Amino acid sequence: MEIDPSENDVEFTVAPYQFEPILVATDAESEDITTSEEESESDSAAGNEAHVRQVDQWCDCGHCEQMPTDLECRCCCSFNLCQYKMEQDNIKCITEHEGFQVNCLNRHVLELSFYEYLDNYGPIGDEEPGHE
Repeated sequence: MEIDPSENDVEFTVAPYQFEPILVATDAESEDITTSEEESESDSAAGNEAHVRQVDQWCDCGHCEQMPTDLECRCCCSFNLCQYKMEQDNIKCITEHEGFQVNCLNRHVLELSFYEYLDNYGPIGDEEPGHE
C-alpha cells in the first residue's frame, strides 16, 4: 500500500523559548541586577589587567611584545606547528620564517585572505559593512 505524502502533510515549526516564563522585575530588582552586572564587568576587567604576565614570563623567542590581556600573551614557541617550522629552518622566532614574511606581512595577501574570510563567514559584526 502506497502512502500519498500530501494526505498526511503536517507542518512542524520550531519556536524556541516558547514555554519559557517571562521575567517581570520590579524597579528595585532591576536596579540590583544592573548594579551587580556592572560590578562583575568592572571586576573582570580589573582582574584581567592585574593578572597580565610580563613578557619575560611567557616569551621564549625574544621577539614578543607585552599584550593587554593574559589570553593574548602567547609566544610562537608555545605552538607545536611553529616549533616544527622553526626547527626546520633553524630560526628562533616564526616571524623570521620566509613563509611568515610573504604570507602574514604582505598587505595584498592579507586583503585577499580577509575577503575570503568574509565570503566564508560573513561580516565580522553587524555594524561593519561587507566588501565595498
